[in-house]
Amino acid sequence: MKAEIAALEDKSKRLSLNRRFAAKDFVLLHTDFDALKPLVLTSAEDNGARAEAEKNFADLKNYFHAPLDVEFGFERFANHFLISTGTNLKEALNEEFAKTVLEAKAVPGGHIRLLGESSPLFALGTSLNLEDFKRSPNLKEIVQEGLKALKQFGLSEETLTSLVKGGFSLVLGGSSVQYEGIKMPSLYLTQTGEDGAAAAVAGVLAGKEELHFNPVQAQGWDKMFQLDSSISPIPCLMGVQGETLFLGITSAASLEAAPAPAPRLKELLLKDSLGAMYIDFVEIQSTLKAAGKLVAGFMPLAAQMTGESSLAQAGNVLNELLGAQLSIPSFS
Repeated sequence: MKAEIAALEDKSKRLSLNRRFAAKDFVLLHTDFDALKPLVLTSAEDNGARAEAEKNFADLKNYFHAPLDVEFGFERFANHFLISTGTNLKEALNEEFAKTVLEAKAVPGGHIRLLGESSPLFALGTSLNLEDFKRSPNLKEIVQEGLKALKQFGLSEETLTSLVKGGFSLVLGGSSVQYEGIKMPSLYLTQTGEDGAAAAVAGVLAGKEELHFNPVQAQGWDKMFQLDSSISPIPCLMGVQGETLFLGITSAASLEAAPAPAPRLKELLLKDSLGAMYIDFVEIQSTLKAAGKLVAGFMPLAAQMTGESSLAQAGNVLNELLGAQLSIPSFS
C-alpha cells in the first residue's frame, strides 16, 4: 500500500507504460504468462485442478513466447466516439504462429460478404484455417470431435479441411424473413475454401434424404437448396458459388438484390484488413423497438412486465452509449 500511495504523490515512482495512443482514457492490459503461471497453478491446486491448469499453460506456449500487451483508447468527439486498439501481437506470438498470421493476405472488407437489399445489423469477417486450430492441443480435441460428428454425414476430414481454408463471413440482417406475419432479420454465413470443397460438402448434405433439401433457383449461384417447409417453416438455404459455401436463414430472392451498405460499413468494405466487424446500433435499436411492439401485441401481460418498454430501453442504452455505427478493422 505504501508503494501505491508514494506513486500517487510522485510521478517518477509510477509504472512506465508503453502507450500507443494519445487518448486520455485508456485500458492497458499486460499479460506475462510466465509470471502469471505460479499464481494460477497455486489457486488451481487448492481447487484440485492443477493438472488442467498446467495443460492450459502448456497450450499457451504453442502461441506465445513473450508477454502480451493490449491497449484500448477511448476518445469522444463532436459527432462520434472512437475506440482504438493496439497490441504487440507480432512480438508476443511464437515465430511459427506469427509467420502464419503475418503471411495472411489483407483483403477489402476483411472477408465480410454482404447479401440482401439493405445494410445489416451486424457483420463479421475473418480468415479461417482449420490447421491453425490444431496447433493447440485443447482446440485440436474440439476440432477432432467436430470432425468426427460431421463424418457421420459422409464428410471426410480432407474435404472439411479444404473448406475451412479461407474467408469466413457472418452477417445478421440485410434482408428479412417472414414467419406467421412476424418480420425477422436474416442470418447467414459464408465460408470460402479450395479444391471444390464447397460443392462437395453441399452435394453430400443435399443428398441426405433425412435432411430434406430441395433445389431452388437463385441467380448467380452454381447451386442452391432449401430445407423442405415440413422441416422448417422459415426459409433455410444452402448454396454454392465457386469455392464458397453459403448457409443462411433468408429467402432465395433476397440473394439477387444488390446490397446497400450504410456509409460506415461502405468505408470498411473498401479498407484492406485481415478481419473486420461492423455493428449498426441505430438499426438494432429500431429492431428492438419493433420487437417490443410485437410482444405488446401478442402478449400484453408479458409486455407490461418485460416487453416493449424494456426492449426499447435496451435499444436506447445501446445507441446512447455506443453511438450510431461501430466499424472495426480487426487487423490492418
